[in-house]
Order: sequence, then C-alpha cells, then structure tokens
Amino acid sequence: MWQGFVYGLLSSCSFGLIPLFTLPLMAQGMNTGSILACRFGISALVMGLLLAIRREPLVIAGADALRLGALSFFYAAAAVTFFFAFRCLDSGLVATLQFSYPVYVVLIMICFLHEKARLSTFAAMFMAMAGVALLSLHDGGTGRFSLLGIGVALFSAVLNALYVVGIQAVRLRVSSGLSITFYLMLFGSLYSLLYAVWDASLTLPRGWAQWGELLLLGVITGVVSNLTLVAAIRRIGSTLASVLGAMEPVTAVSVGVLVFHEPFTLRSAAGSALIIGAVMLIMLAPHLRRREA
Repeated sequence: MWQGFVYGLLSSCSFGLIPLFTLPLMAQGMNTGSILACRFGISALVMGLLLAIRREPLVIAGADALRLGALSFFYAAAAVTFFFAFRCLDSGLVATLQFSYPVYVVLIMICFLHEKARLSTFAAMFMAMAGVALLSLHDGGTGRFSLLGIGVALFSAVLNALYVVGIQAVRLRVSSGLSITFYLMLFGSLYSLLYAVWDASLTLPRGWAQWGELLLLGVITGVVSNLTLVAAIRRIGSTLASVLGAMEPVTAVSVGVLVFHEPFTLRSAAGSALIIGAVMLIMLAPHLRRREA
C-alpha cells in the first residue's frame, strides 16, 4: 500500500509542475490549445519509444481501444474545460471549483462501486479542499463572476473524476501500465489537436527553447504524472489517489514562490498545512485501523 501512496504523491507533485513550463510558453505567445496538443503528442511519442525499447506489443483489442479512448476523452475534455473556465472566472476560483473532483470520486465510488464510506476519507477530503481554497482564493482577483464559468469549472471536475474512477473501474485485457498510459496520451493528442483546429488556435513552437520546454512538459507532467497515477490507482484505489492529488496546488505554490518570486503569505502557509495534514491522515488511517482491530 505504501507504494501506492508514493506513486500518488509523485503523480500530484509532477502535475503541480505544469505552471513551471506552461507560464513561460504562454508568455511567449503559445496558446493553451497548442500547448495541450504538444503535451499529449510528446507524451505519446515518449511512451511509444519506451514500449519499443521494452519490446512490448502496441496492438490491443478493439474493445480496449474504445474504453481507453473514452477515458482519454474525459481527461482531455477536463483539461480543455478547465482552461476555458479561466475566460469567465478568476483563476483562484476556477482552481478551487476544479479541485472539488475528489468529492465526485468519493460519491461515484460509494454509490456505484459500493466502496465503504470512511470518516477519515471525508475528513481528509474536506481538509484538502479547504487548503486548496486558501491557496487559490486570494485578494488579488478581479472579481469576475459567471454562472457559465462556474458550470464549466464544475463540469471539468466531474470529467476529471470520471477519468480517475474509470482507470480503476474499466475492465481491460491489457495489463501493462505503460501501454495504458501510451493509449491515453495518444487519444488525448488527437482530441486536443481537434480542439486546437476547431478553436483556430493551433500554432507551432518557435525555436529550440520552446521545444525544450514542451519536451519537459510532456515527459514530467504527461508521462511521469499519468504513469504514477495509474500505478497509484491500481494499489490504493481512485478515492485515496484523488485526495493525494491535493499536493498538486502545494507544488504549484512552491514553484511560484521559488521560481516566479511570488509572495508566500500566512494564507499560503495555512493552506499548505491543511493539505499536508490531509495527506498524512490518508496515509496513516489504514495503520490506525489495523491497530484498533
């Protein structure tokens, strides 16, 4: 089980590094549609090379391809709607609403997959959400409010929850996490490319510096984050893996402070403490239950 916790933390921390690579690219004129398409495409290419080196077969059953295509659609659509919500709402509110996805994961797992409801899980989930709210909601917002934006942000959270639950619930003949992640990234690159073309926002990187940043974005936040997410869900389940995802905003805040010289306030410290407390509660709860038994 401890391996699952480690994989979950690695996944959320690598996801949290997305601003480290996307903010410079956006400042240089690349739009989100192109960044998403390149991220998925580079991730799929790297995963394909790893499969070729390991001599694992690329061909999978048609039913598996359909299921992975559906999961990848949820993942890509969650990313697209997440960025679209920024057009209507302040970024802090979008991040807080989007991180409500562990709530939907827990509800889906309890209502449809008959997972046992645990007080420690609910306590950790709400601690994590409170921590994310403290990190994301700040006084520097523009005060933008839109029912459409709120709906889109919540829809993004639901799509993300379906993706996380689906990795655990969907029955696949292919058992290799490498192959699963390859097809998730491959389908994601096709979906995001179609979105960029539809949005008339497809642009190519300019120069080796942008290609290098995109390569790091694809490898760290695409390959590493999704491989470890699949491994975590297989070991500890969707519910615990989703709560551990709270380390993503902590990592993003750390990048902002250390790299982009953003201020670290008392609110940031309190939010980080709540999230770390939630992660510790999730990790220690099984041990405490065994001791009580």
